[in-house]
Amino acid sequence: MSTQLTLIETSDFEADRIVQENQLIDEAQHILDRRLFARGPILTSPDTVASYLKLQLAQQEHEVFGVIFLDARHRVLAFKVLFHGSIDGASAYPRQVVKRSLAHNAAAAILATNNKNL
Repeated sequence: MSTQLTLIETSDFEADRIVQENQLIDEAQHILDRRLFARGPILTSPDTVASYLKLQLAQQEHEVFGVIFLDARHRVLAFKVLFHGSIDGASAYPRQVVKRSLAHNAAAAILATNNKNL
């Protein structure tokens, strides 16, 4: 029983791996650029905010509490429903709102609920 070993030139594999890693790094940079510099709509008036929120909250069956996170130019960074409630109420915790605001690096925040009584 004989075993034959074949030597493979490792420098070719190393070069291919480096090229693939560089391509992956380039793609990651493009994703970061897109996420950091692509902002959403600009909310410049109460009517614009109301229209935006109606679209965001229209499908909610129960009461929710959400936050629009804005940059310094009032462009939307994100909208998140932070708390879900029952048919007639939702509890909101300020600490969680602040933590999420800091996580989004928001310069401003608009608090929102779909409570019809407010």
